Amino acid sequence: MQQIIEIFALGAVGFWIALLVLTIAVIAALETDSFGWLTLTTVGLVMLALPTASHVSMVVILELAGAYILVGGVWSIYKWWRHTNKVVDEARRLQQQYPDSFNNRQYTWRINPTNNKAKITAWIAYWPWSLLWALTHDIFNTIYDCLVGVYEKITLKAQARLNALAPTTTTVRTPVHREQ
Repeated sequence: MQQIIEIFALGAVGFWIALLVLTIAVIAALETDSFGWLTLTTVGLVMLALPTASHVSMVVILELAGAYILVGGVWSIYKWWRHTNKVVDEARRLQQQYPDSFNNRQYTWRINPTNNKAKITAWIAYWPWSLLWALTHDIFNTIYDCLVGVYEKITLKAQARLNALAPTTTTVRTPVHREQ
């Protein structure tokens, strides 16, 4: 048992490998809203931190927990603001595309905090991973958004070459720019 504790001791290689695996699992669960997996990874994170936390006083642990929850609350407000804006933008695009058949009921449901309790709670509890994913995800989305026009031009040229080979009545649909 002592050997296992030493392998996963703070700063040991096993600790960093386990932290990396758990971080990937948390980010994947947050991205896919798989809250059951978050519970499982929480158990792993607690098991990883337990040997280190046993040397810290209960007052310090409670202060750190309070600060952690406070920062998580602030982060969740920011994430909720982004989520509601994204939903409204999506609804606006669909309303413009299909003005006669648009119904905002599903969008109203999606911006109701009561219907998103698990998501909001996950943002509070897992804010460091949510923040890490938001930063890296946003960087890659920005790069993609800068290059999407290039991809579409390449696709249109390839489509023209395909049509020249064997003209058909059907054509490949031009890629539609993905919105955030």
